[in-house]
Amino acid sequence: MLQRIQCWDHWKEVGRVAQKEYGVSEEDYQRLLPEYQKFLALIANYRVGMLSKDIDRLWHAHILRASP
Repeated sequence: MLQRIQCWDHWKEVGRVAQKEYGVSEEDYQRLLPEYQKFLALIANYRVGMLSKDIDRLWHAHILRASP
């Protein structure tokens, strides 16, 4: 599951939204992205809570990117 998530074509777009909406720097995004991807793999298989405020920001950027 993690490999499929990591291969998703739209991670750069999520990063742009995270920067625009939350001021997440490119450096922070690159640092947080692997943890966020692990979070997605976990929630795909298990019920877990939000890991941190930083990961929550990426989650919201992902949602905003996915919106039409």
